[in-house]
Amino acid sequence: IYSTKPLTASGRKYLRAPRGTGFLWMDSTLSSNIEPVWLDHHAASLIDEQRYHISEGARRFECWEANIADRLGLGAAAKYALSLGQGKVTQRIFNLAKQLRSGLKCIPHVQLQDKGENLSGIVTFTVKNKTAESVKEYLSAQPRRINVSCSRSSSTFIDMRNRGLESVVRASVHAYNSEDEIDILLNALENFR
Repeated sequence: IYSTKPLTASGRKYLRAPRGTGFLWMDSTLSSNIEPVWLDHHAASLIDEQRYHISEGARRFECWEANIADRLGLGAAAKYALSLGQGKVTQRIFNLAKQLRSGLKCIPHVQLQDKGENLSGIVTFTVKNKTAESVKEYLSAQPRRINVSCSRSSSTFIDMRNRGLESVVRASVHAYNSEDEIDILLNALENFR
């Protein structure tokens, strides 16, 4: 399917590339009609004191100062994801997230906070009478060492305010996680009163 809309993606999320990397794709017709907000001698060249020529293609959106190691890491992460097969990775993430959501629904003091028709590998929940921060602290402590994060209302202000939420626990499963790890998280939450 061809689209004239730009596509952007963060490298650090499910691609697992270095923080601060990402992709921008857009149709060449669209990109040739957009003047970047910042131009340097990498993105444009001076014709004379009053005129300049913006580089063709993606170079027009790049700046001279760049972290080459991070760019190489982004390329390596993309190559690795492609070698695994994006469809397989996506299906694995969805299956693990489904297992986690099903298990969370069976724990009386846990409430799923996910909304939407198409749910991702990011599973959000709250624990009755516990702050998200205390749940995170409990899960990360020895011997559990389970890594989750907290999303506060400032991240999704309108939605969380409308639902009366201050913060939620966020478990982001990935293809490298195992079914056993999901069970370990569920068991830890069952024992957290």
